[in-house]
Amino acid sequence: MAPEALKFVKDTLTAGAQPAVMSKLLQDKFGTNLISKDLINIKRTLTGKSQDEWADTVAFLQELQKWFRSAVYAALEAEFHEAKSQLQALGKEIAAFFDGNWFNIADK
Repeated sequence: MAPEALKFVKDTLTAGAQPAVMSKLLQDKFGTNLISKDLINIKRTLTGKSQDEWADTVAFLQELQKWFRSAVYAALEAEFHEAKSQLQALGKEIAAFFDGNWFNIADK
């Protein structure tokens, strides 16, 4: 890349230009083809952001997903055990009903 193009990129990115727009301007003005990702990396270097920002974000989102799954599991597990005990009680009532009324039902 020509030194003029690099200076242009640094100046415009520092001023707040969007990488997608910059890519088109570089192609038109200097004949340099840089993808937006490269321009974003240059902008991060200029602003002092970590190169591992995406990795840090992914790690955070994975931890959030684990926490969410465990929270949902804990909530659903409590509901499941409550529903199971209610079904077992209902099953006992139904069994008691048929045990006490089996001969009356068969006679009808």
